[in-house]
Amino acid sequence: MSEASKASSANGSMKISISGRIKGHRFYEKTYYTELTIPAPDPYSQPSVVEVRSSNRLGQSDEDVSINCQLSGFYGRSYSFTDKKSGEVVNRRPVNLVLDVIDG
Repeated sequence: MSEASKASSANGSMKISISGRIKGHRFYEKTYYTELTIPAPDPYSQPSVVEVRSSNRLGQSDEDVSINCQLSGFYGRSYSFTDKKSGEVVNRRPVNLVLDVIDG
């Protein structure tokens, strides 16, 4: 296994290769969501965790996989909070990133 290794942005789309170990999966509305653990860069760091979407199941838990994905994203639901330092009410709109497995 190696860390997320390659990214390209030809034609305005971001593609990335990911190698990791399947830690879990779920199925919701005709889509598989698979949780992958990516190896840490050194023995003292925590491994990264990502979730990818696919139309087919990628494998079994604890199986190592290498996949190609397309990175995209969307705005989440906005929310308000009060800044503790200034007391000002701040509006935020989070950005959610999505990794879709590229079939074939």
